Amino acid sequence: MIYRLFGVNLKWLQSLAHIFWEQTLKDLGLCPSLLYKIKRLQVFGIQTDELWSFIQKKANKRWIWVAYDPIHRLVIGYHLGGRGKKAAKKFWKKIPLV
Repeated sequence: MIYRLFGVNLKWLQSLAHIFWEQTLKDLGLCPSLLYKIKRLQVFGIQTDELWSFIQKKANKRWIWVAYDPIHRLVIGYHLGGRGKKAAKKFWKKIPLV
């Protein structure tokens, strides 16, 4: 339902996700034992979420974008700013390739 929140077309969002997936490195530099555990669990991925807060008054909203690795329980990247396409691109650039 994130496409509804951003007011974008679902097919556009799916194509954007596909583009990002194609740019993801095939070898993420994980050790063989960790790869085995991941394959057994059939779980791998980075979860993303956003939330908002405000500064002094509710009209001054600031969005917090977070990328999280649930396996290692680590924050991979974050971005503070707006909620539009420009902020989404800035957030994506802050997520490390490896």
